[in-house]
Amino acid sequence: MPASSDDLGDRRIGWLLVAYFFVRIPLVALVSRQGPNLPASYQYVEFLLYALTAAMLVVARSSLSEYRIDRLTVVIFVLFGTLLRIPSATEDGSPIDPMYYAFGPVALVLLAVILRSRSAVNRWARASWEWIPLGLLSGVGPILLAAVVRMLVSGDSSPIGGALPLSTVGLVFMFLYQMGNSAIIEEPAFRGFLWGHLEQRGWSGVRIWFFQAALFWLAHVRYIDRPFTLWVTVPVGGLLFGRISWKSRSVGPALLAHAAYNSLAAFD
Repeated sequence: MPASSDDLGDRRIGWLLVAYFFVRIPLVALVSRQGPNLPASYQYVEFLLYALTAAMLVVARSSLSEYRIDRLTVVIFVLFGTLLRIPSATEDGSPIDPMYYAFGPVALVLLAVILRSRSAVNRWARASWEWIPLGLLSGVGPILLAAVVRMLVSGDSSPIGGALPLSTVGLVFMFLYQMGNSAIIEEPAFRGFLWGHLEQRGWSGVRIWFFQAALFWLAHVRYIDRPFTLWVTVPVGGLLFGRISWKSRSVGPALLAHAAYNSLAAFD
């Protein structure tokens, strides 16, 4: 019996996930082997991850509800993954690397495919708006926990490494910036396509929850010289973001939680 279109599509998603995690884990580890601060060349890796995620969105455009991808996630992926990735200027006045502008064509192709398949939009996951506030608060929680623990252990009386009080404008800008970086590159893959793909393979929710968190931790081993980040905040984040996506059946709230987490972590 020939495979159905859904089975064929999920099989393609599986191969795209293999490519994604090959780039995200061993390749990123090689690029960042000198420490947690990623070099400028990492933008090429980010583009490849963005393109692979866009390919998954195209392949699964008629069945995105099976992967917890909702309209909010697609809008954020297209908008924040392009416009907010373009820097206004470089610090030393040198020309902006053309790679920053390569995200735009990928997003436009994705948008064109979506518009041609507008009937499929009705089969996307429902945006869980009631989970949005919880997602934002969940993203802030691990950072505040880290700040309190660090303060108790090191005796540093200033919250979040002395970075607070933060300016409202700076925090909002950082949140928007983070929406277009790690959040949109990682959440659709880890908490969306990976989760849905394993679910269709018969994995239980609990098993997927722990597996995606372990894979998320493995993808951040470059923080080996930051023990608290590697062994506490990253695993907690993987479990927390996974739990939000699992219970809301939507990647959107987890994406916002991830962006909120990274926004405060950037000031650490």
